[in-house]
Amino acid sequence: MPANSERARPASRAAADAPSSADEKVRSDGARVRWRCRRGTRELDTLLVGFFDRDYLSLSAADKQRFSLLLELPDPDLHDYLMGWHEPADPGMARLLERIRAV
Repeated sequence: MPANSERARPASRAAADAPSSADEKVRSDGARVRWRCRRGTRELDTLLVGFFDRDYLSLSAADKQRFSLLLELPDPDLHDYLMGWHEPADPGMARLLERIRAV
């Protein structure tokens, strides 16, 4: 046994402290989505990054999917939706846009 028992951690505790692959995937996916929120215009960046930082983790799986679909839109279309100049036909997407605008 090593002289300093603080250095030697039991294997079971080391395994418990290690992040699971599921945790790593969530962090990786979240980082990827956050990066996609950066659009290059101040208005879009403020709304999207602010929303991501404040609310993304609390979204349902369906709303996370909707958010990903929004991020696939070209900037002019996304801007029109976020400014309220156009409304989507999907009520779930409309609710998500309202939530983003509340940032």
